[in-house]
Amino acid sequence: MESAYGIPPRMEHYACAIDLLGRAGRIEEAKELVKEMPFQPDAMVWKTLLGACRKCGDIEMATEVASHLLELEPEEHCTYVLLSDMYGHFEKWDEIATVKKLMRERRVKKVPGWSWMEINNEVHSFNAEDHSHRQCQEMYQLLRESTNKIKLEEKSLDLDINIEYVGNVPYYCPKDTHIHLSVGL
Repeated sequence: MESAYGIPPRMEHYACAIDLLGRAGRIEEAKELVKEMPFQPDAMVWKTLLGACRKCGDIEMATEVASHLLELEPEEHCTYVLLSDMYGHFEKWDEIATVKKLMRERRVKKVPGWSWMEINNEVHSFNAEDHSHRQCQEMYQLLRESTNKIKLEEKSLDLDINIEYVGNVPYYCPKDTHIHLSVGL
């Protein structure tokens, strides 16, 4: 890159390459790229690799990656939540308990995520734990109906977690994402 374009690779370039490798299911190559970086990976790089581990279902690598993240950002709730959810997906209940205990010991609280949607120049905000929206009952009813239809059609529904990126920052986006979809419908 530097010889062809005169641009020295920065952390962001490596994070993008790691993300692309992870999305392509080439998780081992992504991990090797992290090891070969000419500088110490920052939290953005580790979060990108953790997201790739989630996509590929590599819980062992996710545990290793999360340990690096927890050293860099011990107060960041997203790492704990993502790791706990991954353990839940693989029914590793003891590991979930360990993560939750670590959160309590470090006084880390899960911060609920928000989603926003604009319809007819009106902004609607949603949080999975908030039921104050004036159309909350209708939204949940529509969500239940839609979920049932999907279950009938596809016989399975994966609503574990989603990681959405706003800039370079991953946000944990659980059920509120699905709730705001019901408003859009």
